[in-house]
Amino acid sequence: MLGSALLAWSPSHRLTFDSHGFAVASLRDASTPAEAARWVDVIEITAWSVALMYGEVLTLHVRLSQGSTIQLDEEMEGWPAFIEALPGHLPSQPHKDWEHRLFFGEREQGIKVYVKR
Repeated sequence: MLGSALLAWSPSHRLTFDSHGFAVASLRDASTPAEAARWVDVIEITAWSVALMYGEVLTLHVRLSQGSTIQLDEEMEGWPAFIEALPGHLPSQPHKDWEHRLFFGEREQGIKVYVKR
């Protein structure tokens, strides 16, 4: 039964980006407006590993200059490409090995992935 549930799983959000910024849109509810941000408005990104019933999920909390936060997670469609491209858009990453550090021991506190200087 669990196998059937896993086969039926699909991401609920799509993460897209370009040279100007990124956006998160619902794949299940087209009436929900997308959350979007420009790269120049990103002032801090903190990574967390969140424990769910079925395992750990990596999340990024993106703090923006106007005070809002957008939460991203590895279950979003587009996550791998976003993570790979992130250093090109926000080059001053204090912890380039943040994914490894979250998996191997630093789960309780968040890891600063990016801080605007």
